[in-house]
Amino acid sequence: MKKFYFALVTLLSVMFASCSSDDSPVSGEEGHLYSITFQVTGHSPRGNAHLINLDGVKFKCEQTGVSQSSVDEPFSGTATYTTEGLVKGMTVQGVLYSTENGTLSMRITQDGQEIYHETKELDVTSNPEKTIDLTFTTMKEN
Repeated sequence: MKKFYFALVTLLSVMFASCSSDDSPVSGEEGHLYSITFQVTGHSPRGNAHLINLDGVKFKCEQTGVSQSSVDEPFSGTATYTTEGLVKGMTVQGVLYSTENGTLSMRITQDGQEIYHETKELDVTSNPEKTIDLTFTTMKEN
């Protein structure tokens, strides 16, 4: 299931990036610095972070200090990633897997200003897949 979500995010990123001959970012010509924070809560929640950018800029995990060009890794509790340079286009997805009720939150700041903050609740009685996700992208939709 995790690989399916990652493949979906990757496919959507490439599709949106290749649909237009205009490769300029949604706002600003030079790009922006981003901070992405995921949080999962519940009895024993498992989160997964997926981060992709088309600018070759690395994401640094603030908890481990590890920098990666793209991120596809599990986390529990809270995970925060920051871009190490200016980014024009990126797609971010947080996923929560849990056998019990829980929540998934995702908060994104752009140049220090919050631009996205959403929380979803997982109710395992009404969700047989026991999975929820949040997605954010700066890619233009044509």
